[in-house]
Amino acid sequence: MVFVNIALIGAFLLSGCVFFGISIGKKYPGVETPGGGVYKSFDQGLTWQTKNTIRTVKKKTTSIDNLHVKDIQFDPQDHLTMYAVSFYRGLWVTYNGGENWQSILDDPVQALAVDPRVREVIYAARNNQVVKSTNGGNAWKTVFLEGSNQNISALAVDTAHNKIFVGAENGRIFESLNGGVSWKTIATIGGKVAKLLVHPLDSRIMYVGTEEHGVFKSADGGSTWTFLEGLSSVSGAETFGDLALNSANVLEVFYGSRFGLLKSADGGATFASISLLTPNPLAKIEAVAVDPRDSNIIFYASSTVLFTTRDGGGTWVTEALPISKKVSRILIDPSDSRTMYVGFHMIPETQASKNAQVKQKKPSRTKL
Repeated sequence: MVFVNIALIGAFLLSGCVFFGISIGKKYPGVETPGGGVYKSFDQGLTWQTKNTIRTVKKKTTSIDNLHVKDIQFDPQDHLTMYAVSFYRGLWVTYNGGENWQSILDDPVQALAVDPRVREVIYAARNNQVVKSTNGGNAWKTVFLEGSNQNISALAVDTAHNKIFVGAENGRIFESLNGGVSWKTIATIGGKVAKLLVHPLDSRIMYVGTEEHGVFKSADGGSTWTFLEGLSSVSGAETFGDLALNSANVLEVFYGSRFGLLKSADGGATFASISLLTPNPLAKIEAVAVDPRDSNIIFYASSTVLFTTRDGGGTWVTEALPISKKVSRILIDPSDSRTMYVGFHMIPETQASKNAQVKQKKPSRTKL
């Protein structure tokens, strides 16, 4: 068992000293004075490279260094194509694994869903509406509109059928069976919907994480929902951090919260705590990821540190993240799990930092 003084972790992070044999606060290739954006590792988080360039002209580079990233997602059919979601700067795409980015939607975006079956079909949540593009973001149309005071907070696309799911801040969940042409309410659950997941092995299995009211599950494609009682007795577990599924096993669920990290081996019926270096309940789990080829390899981020286990939580290794910002997303390339991406929040983001973000000639886009 490993005991860690949390106060010392913070001191080491600021000092650039060595902690558990690992250099904390060390310099990384391509990392100078960034403020956010997306970073990439080719060695499962040992080292990181900034992947924030838009373009370089006459040795002058414009970038998304200050981008407040809420989420990053792969195109399921092409893992070099990725989308970055930003509260303040809209939606961005890269077609070469992060080497260059371009803006495809200027408006603030709360959530994204990429169709796993049809290339270039993407859905984005903007305030109280959902917009759809069928050509990779060159043109958009509104396909869903909620009440003016109810923002959309989560999106998901069925991996096997033409279903789209929308989660709202008021706890309502909507479904479309025809690509967004028509919609119906399928559930109203307690609290703001923070995340919607459809299991890639069995699209009947769905999970909804709420900000402050726990996790719900459907085993019939969203027709009925069950509150996961196994979390209700765990103090702090009602505060959502992240939810991750084992893409190779429909029964394994990983849940990060203010309590810490929990795992279910029976589809959410029961949960067991995974021992962490950062003692519960001090560890606010910001992001969780599971190696798609080996669910014993788990990553979680807390503050500016990345934690990795290769034996299901028996032992952990710490690695400093390249910048001192909150992590919004850990993304593992399913075709090569050594390759990882991390997106960073900028909280709070001031108007000055927003004004200092990317200044570029906006690409020609079809207006909504």
